[in-house]
Formats: sequence, structure tokens, C-alpha cells
Amino acid sequence: MSRPGGVSGLARHLARRQASTSKSSVRPELPQPPRRRPASTVNNDVSSSQLFYDGLCASAWANKIHPLKAIDLVDTAVEHGRHAPEAVAADGGNVFKSLVKAFISMRQYDSVVRLIESSTSRDLVDLVDLAAPVANEYIDSLVYMHGQHNLRARQRAQRAYNRRTQTKATAAATPGKRDVAVQTDAPAAAGADTASLLVRAAEFVEQLEARGKFTSSVKPAWLHRLIGKLHEERRHRLAVTLINLALKHDFPLDVKSWNVLLAHRSLQLDPAQATLQTFMRMKRAGVIPDQHSLGLVVNALKCDRNYIPRALELLKEGRLHGLWNAKLATDELHLVKRTSPPEQVIDRFCTYFGSELPRMFGVESNAPPEALCPDGVAVSLLIDTLVKLHRTSPVDVERLYDCYTRLLEVRPDLHRDSYSMSIFVASFVRHRSLVTRSLELLEEMQHRGLRPTIVTYTIVVDGLTKHGAPELAIKMYDRMRKQLVVPDARFFERSIQASLQQGDRDAANAWLLAMRQARITPSKHTQQALTAGVLPS
Repeated sequence: MSRPGGVSGLARHLARRQASTSKSSVRPELPQPPRRRPASTVNNDVSSSQLFYDGLCASAWANKIHPLKAIDLVDTAVEHGRHAPEAVAADGGNVFKSLVKAFISMRQYDSVVRLIESSTSRDLVDLVDLAAPVANEYIDSLVYMHGQHNLRARQRAQRAYNRRTQTKATAAATPGKRDVAVQTDAPAAAGADTASLLVRAAEFVEQLEARGKFTSSVKPAWLHRLIGKLHEERRHRLAVTLINLALKHDFPLDVKSWNVLLAHRSLQLDPAQATLQTFMRMKRAGVIPDQHSLGLVVNALKCDRNYIPRALELLKEGRLHGLWNAKLATDELHLVKRTSPPEQVIDRFCTYFGSELPRMFGVESNAPPEALCPDGVAVSLLIDTLVKLHRTSPVDVERLYDCYTRLLEVRPDLHRDSYSMSIFVASFVRHRSLVTRSLELLEEMQHRGLRPTIVTYTIVVDGLTKHGAPELAIKMYDRMRKQLVVPDARFFERSIQASLQQGDRDAANAWLLAMRQARITPSKHTQQALTAGVLPS
């Protein structure tokens, strides 16, 4: 309560405050303390950055911080003015190398690739200068990420297959329910093309070679692994390029890398000479070939008849040095079959695979039992040899087919393959009494999903024409075209010759017309027949 005529307490307080404000406004200004800068920009020299990164590396080595978090901290520190880790020295290199080593010890390969990509994006140093000190770790990380992407892709495919199978089973259990479309997993947005990781690694190695840092940066073990993965992904050109780089610098290669080069040489225009030279260079380099190496060079040499003796010598040397298996034994039998009579092939078969299997086909032998177990190719080769010995007797041919049927019952691991079935189809069609049996076997092959080759169709059409069944031969030709089997010149030549031998000029004319429609030029023999007037010009 204020007194009458006086000033209230609130008014007196406001008056005193206004008076104090007016007095302080005339006071001189005192110096203000300097404003504190953020902690990330204090003493922004190399020593401060080194202390920061040393602590970060220690935390990474101690597994106290996740690599992705460490990369984020590095990016944040560089944004606030710290020196980049690739520019800060440390024991044995720089901080960047120490971080990569720490991530490798934690098996965080994807973090290694991300750290390198993040560092190259700052445009302070290029990829070669940055990753050359850790080239092996970078290559190993890319190869590992490639394997992980492949694994995830297989898992996605398996899950999609399981869902489709379950949907079909559910639809079969409820007949009135319509099939539901199954949506497969979408491909990963990043790294969908897994082979691109291997391509990046190969291109990085090529860049190291261009800068003269190949031999000082890359170790053999990592290069061998990269070459093997490229070969698995059918990146043969890149794999061979890396192998040639290694050979250029006398870089040691393992036997698997040599096998990749041998496989590439076997696909050239002159595979026999190129593969043999590479194989001898491999032996001069001190690399001991394995069974796969020997098989590659033998398969290349058997393409040229002049190199068959050399292939047999290599197989003999391999057998003496313990490089021997069922496949190499079968390869030798194929070579012996081309240069020796059938009796010698059978004796060699009994020597390598024992006499039990030939005895089932009625062949007696005193050969000692061997540890090698014949596969389907070796059995087919034996059947082909026996058929050549007994092709003149239809009874013996039927007996061999019955023995083959009993063998399939005894050996569940064997099955009716296209090679064996084609042998019996061709042997049956040579006998007039077994033509029907031959056509039945051909139908059985198609029912089993076995596709006859052009050689089988050539023999069948030739046999039908010689047995006076040109209509069946034409139908067989139509069936062959429906199955997308492309006829060759030998097919038409034998069909024309068989028709001429039977005196059927109409059939010969029909085959000649089909040959011209297929845009195949007749041989000299057919042209001579045209000149003689046997066929229309």
C-alpha cells in the first residue's frame, strides 16, 4: 500500500533500474575473451592429425570401433580441416595403410574397398599411388566380395526355387485354386554384376604394370587367386593378360595358373604346337604338372595326327611319375584306337581297367586287376571297339547290346549316354534285319532326352537308303531338321552316293536339291557324276 501523494514501491524500483542502466552505458568497454573454435579445428597441424588417427587405428586394431564408423569419423575429420589419412605418416607407411591392415585383421573386406573409394574421391592421390602399398589387401578384398556376392545370389535363387516348389505343391493339393505367380528376389542394387569386382582387380593390376609397380606391389599368392577366379567366371582374356604380365617379369606361377594358360592355348588355331610349347615352358620353369595339365596337352595333341606319338610319350612319362587316372587312361585308349587295331585297344583296356568288364562282353583276358574304375566314356569306347570287331554279324551285335543292358543293371553309376546309344543305332542300321531295331533305339534316345549327332543321322540315312527305304530316309532328314541338327557336306554326299548305288536317280535328285537348298557345294566326286549325266546339272 502506498502513501497518499507518494510513489509506490514498484515505481521506485523501476526508477532505480533506469538510473543504473544510464550510468553503465557510459562505462568503457572491457576486452572480450577470444571465441573458442570447435575441437576438430584446434591445432590443425600434422602432429595433431597423427594423434587423432593413431587413436583411431588403435581402436580399430583393438576391435573397439566398427570399420564403417571409423570411415565416417575419417570423412568427418577431413571435412573439418584435418589432414587426410593418406597424407599422415605412421610406422611402416601412413595412417591409411594402418587402417587397411586393421580392417583386414577384422576380415572387413568390404570396408577396405569403401575406405579406398572414399580416399580416392578426395582427389588428393590417384588409385595406383594410394593402393600400391596395400595392393595385395585390395585385390584380396575385391575377390572376397565377389565370392560373397555369388553366395548371396545362390541363396536368393535357392529361396526363389523353394517358393516356386511350395507354390506348385500347394496348387496340386488344392485343384480348384489357381497357380499364384511367384516373384523372385530383385537383384541387389549394388554389386549385381559380381564379375565386375574381378574386372576392377584385374584393371588395377594392369595399372600397376603401366606405372612400373607390378613386381614391387603384387605377391604371387594373390595374383594366382585372382587368375583362378577370373577363369572360373570365364573372363579368359583378362586371366591370360595377367599370366602374360607374370611371364614378362619372370613372376612365379603356380600349376593352376599354368593350366589356365594351357586351356587358352588349346583353343587357338594351331592348338597342338602352341599347347606343347607352353607345356614345355612350364616344365622348364620348374613347375610340376598335375593330371589336369597332362590331360589338357594330350587333348590338344590328339587333334593333329602327327602329334599322336608325342602324346603317347607324354602319357607314358606321366604314368611313370604317378600322374595317372581313369580319364588319362581313357585318353590314351582314344589315341591307341586311332593308330592300332581293335585287338590292341582291348588289350590296353584290360591292362588299365582290368578284365572284369570285358569278360561281361564275352572277352577273355588274363590281365591283372587294376585300381582304375572305368567311367561311361571308357565303357563306350570299349563298346565301340567290340562293335567294330563284330559288326558283320547281327547276332553278335544284338548280344553286345544285351550285355550292355545287363551292365547298366550291375553298375548304377552308369547310364545310357548319347555316345553308346549312337554306336548301337549305327551298328543295327547296317543290317537289314535290324533296321527296325535301330529306329526304335533312335526313338528311345529322343525319349530320354539324348540328342543324336549329325554322324548318327548320316549313318542311319545311309543305311536306310542302301536297304531300299528312301522314304524313311527323307522322313529322317525332316526329323533331323526339326531337332535343329545342321547337316554337313558328308551327310548329303553319302546320301547321294547310296542312292546312286541303288540306282534310284529320283532319290539322288531329291538329295541334290536339298543340298543346294542348304547352300552346300558338291564335292568333286558328285561333280564328276553330274558331268557323266548321272545327275541333272
